[in-house]
Amino acid sequence: MVIRPACQIVVLMIAATIQLGASGFARVSKSAMQCRLGPSFCCTFQQMYYSRKFSAQRIARESSLVLNIPTEEDMEDVGGLLASLVLDDSITTGNEERRTENPSDLILLDGDIGAGKTALARGFIRNAFGDVDMQVTSPTYLLSNSYKTETASAGLEIQHMDLYRLTGERSSELIPLNLKHVFENCVTLIEWPQRLVGIELPTERLEIFISILPRPNPDHTLDSEHGDEFGRRAKITPFGKRWVNRISHAVEQGLLDDLLE
Repeated sequence: MVIRPACQIVVLMIAATIQLGASGFARVSKSAMQCRLGPSFCCTFQQMYYSRKFSAQRIARESSLVLNIPTEEDMEDVGGLLASLVLDDSITTGNEERRTENPSDLILLDGDIGAGKTALARGFIRNAFGDVDMQVTSPTYLLSNSYKTETASAGLEIQHMDLYRLTGERSSELIPLNLKHVFENCVTLIEWPQRLVGIELPTERLEIFISILPRPNPDHTLDSEHGDEFGRRAKITPFGKRWVNRISHAVEQGLLDDLLE
């Protein structure tokens, strides 16, 4: 069987990944690549690898990452990916801290109305519990929904809050949420975090701002067949070494390649 050049690079990439792991691409010999595929294919392979490395380094330097997210399903997938990063004990601050020793995490979800904050939270919670059909709705009137079962990963308690109904003018509105306890003991996703008036946020957190992209064709009318075709842009800003490590890891492993702006 004759393997065409375009297929050869895919085969070699897969072989390199299996042999070295995703983080070992840099150790693939340039001369070996040129021998098999020629210098142009070698260059393409290296450009892809170093592009990921540059993006990861940019996160640490500029503390932000922008994703283009076309559909609600993609938004849920992003939430699911974030859950995987939170639950992965191997992505740490470098001191092998375990999830059970540091059970708290905070993700702030800000942005336009209808931009997909709840969809992201739904994807996160479903993946954390391993249930793709789990009923997850925005707690607009309850302010907070709590998710905890014996089968949850590492016995985590997840709090999903929606502060849209609050005025953001009085800190007394937040007293029923018991935020000090929640920030220390739970994984918390908060929609409309600008209502957190007078609250000191944990230094380790992830902030996400989701905006709705302008309609590409002003004359296009949305209908059930085409669905919501606006698309979204999410600006992701990690605070603290733990979240910088997680987001950098996702970029280096190519987990966000289809969405990176």
